[in-house]
Amino acid sequence: MRLKLTLLQKRKTESLPLNANYYISAAIYRTLEQSSPEFATLMHHYGYSNPEDRRKFKLFTFSNLDVPERDIDRERQCLISRSKAISFTLSSPMDDFLMHLVSGLFADNKFRIDESIFEKGAVETLPEPEFKETMEFSMLSPLTVSVMRPDRTKEFLKYNDERLAPVLLQNLKAKYYAAHRKEFEGNTDSFRISFSERYIEKHNGKIEKLITLKEGREEETKIKAILCPFTITAPVELIKIGYDCGFGERNSQGFGMAKA
Repeated sequence: MRLKLTLLQKRKTESLPLNANYYISAAIYRTLEQSSPEFATLMHHYGYSNPEDRRKFKLFTFSNLDVPERDIDRERQCLISRSKAISFTLSSPMDDFLMHLVSGLFADNKFRIDESIFEKGAVETLPEPEFKETMEFSMLSPLTVSVMRPDRTKEFLKYNDERLAPVLLQNLKAKYYAAHRKEFEGNTDSFRISFSERYIEKHNGKIEKLITLKEGREEETKIKAILCPFTITAPVELIKIGYDCGFGERNSQGFGMAKA
């Protein structure tokens, strides 16, 4: 299910980080804690994976912020919102997650992004598309896919890397297992993903972004990601998992949300 969360801005201007992913993710966990501290802790540490699993799937994702009236302060490296309301879209297939999120929003009525505090506005349920085995998507937040090098560092894959499709497929299967507690047994021989050549040409091949999480902190992390419409062919169940949870990695940090 997808929710559009509208946040009301009470001051004339608010300062927001250019890379707000970490701060939105932190605000989501604070909102969950307003409903259930136990659930928030469980989600933060384990998500919907077993405690012994190496990979932790939180099974939610969110879009970039929609700030209608804004300026960029290059000197301070921040976004200045002059909007009366801003919004973002959040998605998850898990009912308990969505229940605690909405409950927490109504309990606190506040949503803090870094140092800026907004009030809860409308919470809207968005209609689902008709899922088919081949679908075109545009990105609401960048897609990141990586592999581990022999020295245990991560290599982020480019849009034209032949390894991207099989890695993305395995990721979707793993999230399917986390959501349904059973292996996906459908045929995936026809799985493929391709990025819009027209979009790539229009942007002179510059469709990749370097995004910094927790900028300026000791745990600062740089993520290479792809921002480009794509066409995917896969079993409907796996496409729906990608739509609901996000495609690729780091979905709970605001990566991989796509719109049909």
